[in-house]
Amino acid sequence: DVQVRDEAIKKALNPSALASLEHLHETTQWYSSLLQNGAVPESNDVPCVRLQAPMAWKTEAAEESMGEQIVREFQAKNFQEDEVVTKKLKGGNTMKVPGTHFSMMHEPHVVKVALRI
Repeated sequence: DVQVRDEAIKKALNPSALASLEHLHETTQWYSSLLQNGAVPESNDVPCVRLQAPMAWKTEAAEESMGEQIVREFQAKNFQEDEVVTKKLKGGNTMKVPGTHFSMMHEPHVVKVALRI
């Protein structure tokens, strides 16, 4: 039963791991839909901005933890290069931001990202 499985997973994970997993799931669904439709979703006349961080997942770090390696390998298998995404999406604006896909939302980058938006 899917519901029983989901509840067991929620109980087994600590809150921050569960939040990260849920964010990844929701983001993947949204992004897949976005690429499939080929257009920026309409949202009550609110402009859509694509945040474009450096494609750090393309370069193996000299020293990386096992967790960093797993994340980089996942990103390398699933992420698309900026040019590919830009070609597929029509509308909205692209804004280059500091940090990586995840670190742009943490100090020290998050303040710069927020001010640019």
